[in-house]
Amino acid sequence: MHRLKSSGGWLLLVFLMIVPAWAPLTAPGWFELHSGFSPLYHLNELAGGLPTLTAPADPWRGEGPLPYALALPWQAFGAATALKLTLALAVIAGPLGLFLAVRRLLDKPAALVASVLFAYLPFTLTALYRRGAVAEVLLLALLPWLGWAMLRVCGRPSVRSGLVVALLAAALIWTQTGLALLSLLTFSLLPLLIAAPWRLRRAGWLSLALGAAAGLLSRFAWPGAFAAAPVTFADHAVYLFQLITGSSGFGLSQPGWQDDLSFAPGLAALGLALLAWWPADHAGVAASTLSAWRRVWTAVAVIGLAAAVVPLPLGGLLTYPWQSLGLVGLALCGLAAVGVARHPVLHAWPLLGACLALIVLSAYPSLTPRGVPAPLRPAPVAIYGGADQQIILVDMATTGDLQPGGMVSATLTWQAWQPPDFDYNFYLHVLDANDQRWGQTDTQPVSGQPMTQWRVGQVITGTVAVAVSPDAPSPLHLAFGLYDWRTGARLPALLR
Repeated sequence: MHRLKSSGGWLLLVFLMIVPAWAPLTAPGWFELHSGFSPLYHLNELAGGLPTLTAPADPWRGEGPLPYALALPWQAFGAATALKLTLALAVIAGPLGLFLAVRRLLDKPAALVASVLFAYLPFTLTALYRRGAVAEVLLLALLPWLGWAMLRVCGRPSVRSGLVVALLAAALIWTQTGLALLSLLTFSLLPLLIAAPWRLRRAGWLSLALGAAAGLLSRFAWPGAFAAAPVTFADHAVYLFQLITGSSGFGLSQPGWQDDLSFAPGLAALGLALLAWWPADHAGVAASTLSAWRRVWTAVAVIGLAAAVVPLPLGGLLTYPWQSLGLVGLALCGLAAVGVARHPVLHAWPLLGACLALIVLSAYPSLTPRGVPAPLRPAPVAIYGGADQQIILVDMATTGDLQPGGMVSATLTWQAWQPPDFDYNFYLHVLDANDQRWGQTDTQPVSGQPMTQWRVGQVITGTVAVAVSPDAPSPLHLAFGLYDWRTGARLPALLR
C-alpha cells in the first residue's frame, strides 16, 4: 500500500500519457475491423452461451466469453458503447499494471517508460484497431497484472496474494485459452527475477498452476465444440524482414511474404530494449536484479519470436503463429525498463520526456481506425457462406407497397468477414403463400461495387427494387439471397 501511495503521481502521469491510445474509442459508432460487427453480435448473444455466431466455439483458438461478460453491465448503453468502454478500460489497465509490476524491482522512470511503451506497441494497436481481436486485447491487459501479483507472491507470500494470482490465471483462460496457456508457460519464468529462497518461488508457481487448472476445468465445462483450423498454421509464419518494416495494411493476414499486416514490434521498443545490453558505467539498481530481469525478458522475447518465425507446433492453440508477438512486445517493454534503469542519464526529465514523446509519436500511424456506423439490429439479417466465405447482410429496410401492382424497394447493408471469392448476384423475389413467384430482381448487391472489391469489415449499402405483378394474389412475402449466376447455385444462408 505504501508503494502504491508513493507512486500515485506517476500512475497519474501514465494515465495521461496513454490517453491517445484509447481516445479513438470515444468516437461514435464502430470501426472497420477484420472481425466486422461480430463482437457486437457476440455481446448480444452471450446470454445463450459462447459467442458462436458464424462457427462452432473453439475452446482453444476461439474467443472465450470473458470480454463480453465484462461488457454486459454496460449493455444498456448499446453494444458498441459497452464494448468500447470495456476495451478502453483494458487499454488503461494494462499499462498501469505494468508500471506497478516493474516498480517492484526497478525504479520509477524505468517503470514509466515500460508502461507507456506497452500502451503504444504496434502489435497491440493492430489487434485493437485493425483486427478487432477483443479477447487478445483483454488478455494482453491482464498479463501485467498477473506479473505484478506473481512478484508479490514470490516476495512475501500470503493467501490473498496467491488467490489473486490464481484468479488472474483462470481469467486468462477465459479470454483465449490457447494463447493464455502459452502466456502462462512464459510467465512461469517470472519467479526467477526474485532473489528469494526457492520455497517463495514455489509459492508463485503453485498459485499459477492452481489458477490455470481451475480455469481449464471451468472453461471446458462450458458448452462448446472443437472447430477445424480456419487456416494452415505454418503458412502464416512471420518473415524476419516483416519485423522491421513499416507496413500497416487493413487486409487479413495472407500466407507468404506479401502479408501487409503490422508485425513490427516498433522501433521505439527495439531501440530502448537494446539499451538493456548496452554497456553502462553505473546504475541505481542492484546489478543482480538487472541481470536477472534482462535474462528472463530476453528468454521471453526469444520464445515469442521462435513461435512466430519458426513456427513452433502450436497450431492447436493458436490460429496464427504471429499471435505470440504480443508476448514479444511485453518482453521488449521489460528490456526497455532495464535499459532505462541501467542508464541514469535517462532519468533526467528533458531526456525522459523526449523518450516518452518519441514513443507516442511513433505509434500515431496505428491510431487511425476507420469509423463505421454501428448496426441497428442486435443480430444480422443473414449470414451467407461457410467458414471460409462469410458475407453478412447487416440490415434490410424495405419501403413501398407489397401489393398487386405495387413496387417494393429494399435498402441493403452488407459487410464481408472474409474476402468474397466471386461477384455473386442478389435475388429479391415476391412470393405468394404457395411460393409461386410474382415478381423478381436479380442484380449485383451494390451497383458499381462488385463483391470481389469489398474490403473485409467495410460497410456497404445499396438499394434494389422489385415490381409486383398486378395479377398477384394476397398475401405476399419477400424471399432473398445470394447465388452464383454461372450455375444458379445459392449460397448457404443462416437466417437470424
